[in-house]
Amino acid sequence: MRVKKEILKNNTIVFTSDDFKICWDSLLLANFVKATDKDTILELGTGCGIIPLWLFDRGYRGSFTGIDIIAEAVDLFQKGIERNEITQYRAVCCDMKEYAESKKYSAVVSNPPYYDVSIKDSKGDNRSVSRSEVSGSLKEASRAASRNLPEGGRFYFCYPAAKTEAAVLSVNMFGFSIKRLQFVKNRLDEAPWLAIFEARYRAGSGINFEKDFVIYDTDRFTDEFKDIIAEGGI
Repeated sequence: MRVKKEILKNNTIVFTSDDFKICWDSLLLANFVKATDKDTILELGTGCGIIPLWLFDRGYRGSFTGIDIIAEAVDLFQKGIERNEITQYRAVCCDMKEYAESKKYSAVVSNPPYYDVSIKDSKGDNRSVSRSEVSGSLKEASRAASRNLPEGGRFYFCYPAAKTEAAVLSVNMFGFSIKRLQFVKNRLDEAPWLAIFEARYRAGSGINFEKDFVIYDTDRFTDEFKDIIAEGGI
């Protein structure tokens, strides 16, 4: 495994590999999460740990557990924890379908795979598994989140904008109601490509639509997106 070191805005180090890189949707999801140091956060499918490490880089000092079914991903996140000397983070190798901590978390985060690929069709390598629903669909992430959150607990996730209706139906099945929703566009006059959600477990109805997040101003990154991405140009 060839490991690369990435440095975030405030000098937090993230370790990546060819299979587990930093992607825009994870950065946008991390930026959408509202967390205080009193929170206890769980991420389902943590990959290289970019979401918890980005939150740490921006000042979060609460508890965070990142789980992933792929050992290489967990190793990368663990390296980041150790290199940045973070004592309140844990990297755990396990299947989200089996993980349950007696509703101890105040928030769950997940950037679930978007592609419906059967186990038979998957190549079986880390990259294809992590990008396909073989490693855990939004439905499985919602089920796992419901096992680990108390009433009112927050579930943050992102999904293709074109599949917004399917995403809402998936989380509703497990007792979640969408409370915040933000669409992401490449440019102001283009259709959104990503939807980012905050759902609450066993909470009332009512959605707050956030202002659309725009990546480009003509051919340059917007100031808002520049503030999110790591130094060096991800």
